[in-house]
Amino acid sequence: MGKSSEYFYSHHRQTAYYHPATFFACDQLAFVQDPLETFNTLMLMPIDLALAELKRPTHRWAVAKWLANQPKR
Repeated sequence: MGKSSEYFYSHHRQTAYYHPATFFACDQLAFVQDPLETFNTLMLMPIDLALAELKRPTHRWAVAKWLANQPKR
């Protein structure tokens, strides 16, 4: 689907944050092996649910933008 990133600064924590995300769309999925990275989480869900569940506004925007460009079924 694409990528989305968000940079922001927490005045409370006095820290800058970067939240990248990569989004994939699939029709079929097969388990091949355990993840190589323990610090990333792969979340699988229907696109409509993802729009409601994604925490970052920029990530919701990226999914909504992709969905708007898809042919109507």
